[in-house]
Amino acid sequence: MNRDVWLFPQNSCDINQFFITLNLFGKLNGISRKENVQQLLMEQHSKMGTYNPYIKKDFYDFSSANHKIDEPRFYGAIYETANKKIHVSSYGELLLKYEHDEVKRNKVFIGMLFNIQFDNPYKKMKNFDIYPLRLIFKLLTDSRLNYKLTNIEISEILYYIKSVRNKNEYDNIVDKILEFRNNSIEKNIEVLVVDVTQFIKNYVSCNYLFNILSDMNITIQEKVNDRFTLHSKVRKNPTVITTRTLKIASNLLEFINKYLSEVSLYEETKKPCGLRSDWIRNIYNSVPEILLQEIEEKEDMYTEYLQIPKLLIETSINPDKWSKFEEYITKSFNLFEDVEAETIGGPGQPDSLCHYLKDDIIFCADGKSTHKKLSSINDGRLKQHRVLYNAKYTIVVTPGYVPSAVEDIKGTDTCIITSYCFADLITKYIFKLYKNHEECSYEIFNSLILNNLGTDLSEKIYSIIDDRLGIAMDNL
Repeated sequence: MNRDVWLFPQNSCDINQFFITLNLFGKLNGISRKENVQQLLMEQHSKMGTYNPYIKKDFYDFSSANHKIDEPRFYGAIYETANKKIHVSSYGELLLKYEHDEVKRNKVFIGMLFNIQFDNPYKKMKNFDIYPLRLIFKLLTDSRLNYKLTNIEISEILYYIKSVRNKNEYDNIVDKILEFRNNSIEKNIEVLVVDVTQFIKNYVSCNYLFNILSDMNITIQEKVNDRFTLHSKVRKNPTVITTRTLKIASNLLEFINKYLSEVSLYEETKKPCGLRSDWIRNIYNSVPEILLQEIEEKEDMYTEYLQIPKLLIETSINPDKWSKFEEYITKSFNLFEDVEAETIGGPGQPDSLCHYLKDDIIFCADGKSTHKKLSSINDGRLKQHRVLYNAKYTIVVTPGYVPSAVEDIKGTDTCIITSYCFADLITKYIFKLYKNHEECSYEIFNSLILNNLGTDLSEKIYSIIDDRLGIAMDNL
């Protein structure tokens, strides 16, 4: 029987190993897999005593390295772009900052869990549109279920749920769990053996999930005396099934209830749109304001550089928030130390007027917010803005566009940057420069634009971000 199911990382569920991996990528932020990254990772784990080479000295099992990368990547602490560069996400930055503050660390990790979606860039499930951990935590706060779930219930019922669109669908899930829970063990075994091979796979996967949640002290798990064996044809020996219950740690219950009220279970997942990099970076760098408030994040660097990108993307895909979109575009350009930007707006005016101080260049920025792809660009109107302010060029920031929109600007002094790319420019590039007290100049982007007017610059900007954040091996 071939059935679509949830997929979680396996072979790794140790919080100590998780942070060894994350800390290494914190130091090697932007490193490419081509740079022998698996070797470097296993050397670090060997040094820290969490891995022992077992074939010969200095020979490392790269499958183990890939498992160790897969876990923080899946949970959202790091992400890997199409060019094989591995970056620490916005959540990962916060996780590293609060690694030794368990309460704040766990709140950040819960935020990461709420952000996991199926379909996922690294666990492809095309038929799913769900935030699986939001569903699990919602059920763990439900009094009808006595605030608990078992690994058996999750493996047999939840692993097959493809979407939860409304409260009625959620209540149906609760009813299914209660019905299963009220059955005798014998009756449930009859249900499980119908597709025993898949159930055992789900059961093993679920136990890894339970272990990392409990290892983080986010949940409490207890083994129940209900034990039985199931035999899959693909396994030599029967599998002993031990029931485990999961509950939320009492000190985090209020936070999770509050988070559930702000971050909806019924929200649609983020879909691929345009560049694959847009999709990946949007998922992994969208930190909601409620999380920054709950961990009492007051450092301007974190609130500005981790919050503006999320708001920039959210307003770019909501035409009703066009004025806020303009505001965030202006704020974003002002993050460069050699750019002064102001919001203008209004009929016959650009949304933002910017001054690149070093070369004394004026340029315009126009935001095109749309929940669909931008169908056309009227460069005649944009040219009027340029003439009005003696501006050198116009940057159009939009979430997506149809190919004809690029045709509209060929041979003009206008260029396009996707809002996802623009957000990543802030989240990764500018954030790192400010964090390391390095100069944050607009110069490289001004040159890029002047040499590529009439085009979409997003891929070229992603290349700059990745190259500038890359790690030179001779500096390791």
